[in-house]
Amino acid sequence: MTLLKEDLPVFAASGRPERGRPIPWEDPDLPRLVGFFRTLKKILLKPGEFFRDLPREGWAEALAFGLIVGTTGLLAVIYWKMLLGGEVSRQLAGIPGASHILTLGVGAVITGMLLAPLIILAALGLGALGLWVGTALVIGAPPGFPVIMRITCYGGAGLAAALVPFLGGPAAGLWVVYLTYRGVKTAFSLSTGRALGVLAISLGLKVFCIMLFLGSLMGLMGLMGFWLLWG
Repeated sequence: MTLLKEDLPVFAASGRPERGRPIPWEDPDLPRLVGFFRTLKKILLKPGEFFRDLPREGWAEALAFGLIVGTTGLLAVIYWKMLLGGEVSRQLAGIPGASHILTLGVGAVITGMLLAPLIILAALGLGALGLWVGTALVIGAPPGFPVIMRITCYGGAGLAAALVPFLGGPAAGLWVVYLTYRGVKTAFSLSTGRALGVLAISLGLKVFCIMLFLGSLMGLMGLMGFWLLWG
C-alpha cells in the first residue's frame, strides 16, 4: 500500500509529533456547547492525553472555560449547602437557637451567587500564580505563563463534581488538585516527585496568600472599629 505525504505524521523540531486538532472548546468549527462537553469529558476521563497535547500559546479561551465550570460548581455548592441547611433547620426546630447553626441566610446566598464569577476569577488567578512560582522553582527556569494558565483553568474541570449533591463539593476540590498535578506532570514531563513538589509549593503559596488577606482584612476591620469607638 502506498502512503501519501498527508498520511504521515508531522514532526516538530523536537522530534515529537505536532499537535493536531485544537482543543474542542477552542475549535471554531464546533458548536460551543458541543466543544464544551467534549473538552470536559476528555479532561475528566483522559487527563494525561489532554494535557500532553496542550497548546503553549494563548489562554483567553481556557479562562472562559474555567470561569464557566468554576462558577457552575460554586453555585452548586451554595445550592446544596442551602438545602442541607434548610433540612437541618427543620430537624433542630425544637432546640432554641440551634436551627440557625448550619443555615445560610438569604443575604449570604444572594451575595455568594452574585460574587461567584469574581470568586472563581480570583481563585484561578491565585492558582496560576502559585503554580507558576512552584514550577519555576522546581524546573529552575520561569515557565511560560500561558501554559500555566491553561493547566489551572482546564484543571478546574474537576469542579463539575460539585453538581453531585452534598459530597460533590469536597470531591471537586480533590479532583481539581489531581487534575492540576496531572497537568503539570504531563505538560512539563516531570517525575512524580517533582510534580508533587510543584503542587506542594503552589498550595502552600495559596494558603499563605489567603491567610495574609484574611489577616489584613481583620486588621482593617479592627482599625475601623477602633476609629468608630474613639473617633
